[in-house]
Amino acid sequence: MPKGSKIEDLGKPKVFTFFGVDAGLACFADAKTSEDYRLFLEKWQKETPGKSKYTDYFEALFQKSYEVYPEVQNEGGNFLLWQLPETGQRLVMFSSGMGDGIFSGYWGLDEEGKIVNLIMPFMNPEYF
Repeated sequence: MPKGSKIEDLGKPKVFTFFGVDAGLACFADAKTSEDYRLFLEKWQKETPGKSKYTDYFEALFQKSYEVYPEVQNEGGNFLLWQLPETGQRLVMFSSGMGDGIFSGYWGLDEEGKIVNLIMPFMNPEYF
């Protein structure tokens, strides 16, 4: 939900559910890990001004991930199970398909209203 919105606002005009993608990468993480990741990046960028978080930090890790898990990704790596150095928390990073932008997520619910899946279409098959 957008900042300042509540779940009750879902479906109202001007309330959109989406997430931004930077460097063509997305990730799955809980709220605590996400905040720790934000703090890690903030510290890393302060300590390494002018450096690219992808090219100068993650690119080599994605390549190593490809060497370990070549069957689930493209050559060069587009999947990474990464552990934050300071906390040990893990998150999954992956290529978002169409690069940078804004993407929607859709929750699938069962008959009782419980979440059973999450769908995030990073590529629209109509474009291909």
